[in-house]
Amino acid sequence: MTNPKFETPADYLQEASRLAATDASAAGNLLEQGVERFPQSTDLLAHLGYYYYKTGRYSRAIGSFQRCSETTPPDAGICALMAEMAHSRRDSETALLWLQRQQEQEGFSPSLSRRISRIRRRFYLQKCVRYLRKFLLSPLSRFCKWILTYLNWLALCLWDGFSKKKENQFLLSRFIHFLMRFDPLFWRESFAYHKTREAILASNALALGAPRRLLDIGTGKNLLPLYWACQGFDITILDGSLYGFPLLRQSQQAIPCSAGFAMGDARRLPFADNSFDGVSALCVIEHIPADGDAECMREIFRVVRPGGRAVVTVETAAIFSDQWMEVPYEIGYQAQGSSLTKTKWEEVFCRNYSPAEMMNRLAAAAPWRIVEVSYYDDGAIPVRRWLDPFRNSWRAALLRPLQPLLSVMFYRCKSSENLTPSSIGCLILEKPF
Repeated sequence: MTNPKFETPADYLQEASRLAATDASAAGNLLEQGVERFPQSTDLLAHLGYYYYKTGRYSRAIGSFQRCSETTPPDAGICALMAEMAHSRRDSETALLWLQRQQEQEGFSPSLSRRISRIRRRFYLQKCVRYLRKFLLSPLSRFCKWILTYLNWLALCLWDGFSKKKENQFLLSRFIHFLMRFDPLFWRESFAYHKTREAILASNALALGAPRRLLDIGTGKNLLPLYWACQGFDITILDGSLYGFPLLRQSQQAIPCSAGFAMGDARRLPFADNSFDGVSALCVIEHIPADGDAECMREIFRVVRPGGRAVVTVETAAIFSDQWMEVPYEIGYQAQGSSLTKTKWEEVFCRNYSPAEMMNRLAAAAPWRIVEVSYYDDGAIPVRRWLDPFRNSWRAALLRPLQPLLSVMFYRCKSSENLTPSSIGCLILEKPF
């Protein structure tokens, strides 16, 4: 909504400048309102772009600066910011173009000239590496990945064999073998480090005993619910992001197994009360803005039958924080109402819950009975950080085929003290009779 107190773009800028000293988020919201009301104001667009830049929301910052440039040629400052954001995305070609435009605005500068030369060299080096990878390294890499993946599976077979599992307990080696057969992405990506731990937790808490009706929220491209379906469970997969459905349906036809698919909002689940024996939401709820996390927990409580369970995992840390963040990988496509319109996400909302906030915002959102609260993180070896391909490319490429084995070895239960942003928290909740 527009604020009637502000009649000109200058009014919005003045108030946003005053708010920026104490509440940057409120200043950003006000600038967004100003741009909505005065979409051709280059001053508002430039300031909004700078706000997005400072908060790390580069996709939106680039959009604002580009809209500003359509009316007025970008000044040297905007060119410098655009170059920096392109460079952070490893887009040397675009960064080089913006630096050259900055040089046109400022004139010759020795430091800027050196930076242009440095990025130009990096750009040509990246082209050489791409050709080398395409024609030489890729075949060798695929062969090594194939060997490491099979070694990972054999090691998990030994791990499960020596762990003295209960008769009906989840066996990770069987699940990984299932993925090797039916997941088209497994040979490229393996199964994510933290998701391995989540699969163990959710399967042991929900998919045991007699066949039951289960709901998985925010499945994405995770084949875990299809694995449960193969064990005889009645599975419903719900997601507001449609990018994973084609892959899941393709895998479902190859298995085959029976699972239902539903497009919907986790804050308003399209199911009747007491519809499911169990619900899983694995690293999903922290991505729902505002009070959507608590709304989702109340909806889960509503659709679970008395005596049924919910397994919820979220990202945790020592201190609670929430922010919109840029992501350099595919997140998916957001459903628009009941249509299948695809709008690619370029940023995602994410919370890191402290232990206290995890209990206050999630466990206390409905009258759950708490069965278990646990936290998981690396031990002395920061494996999850090493698996980030944007910070540790060579190490990530080497370790990614071994993620499931590394997870059971190093991503273990720990106390609620000294949590890091690589931690996850797990809530196992039961609906009282």
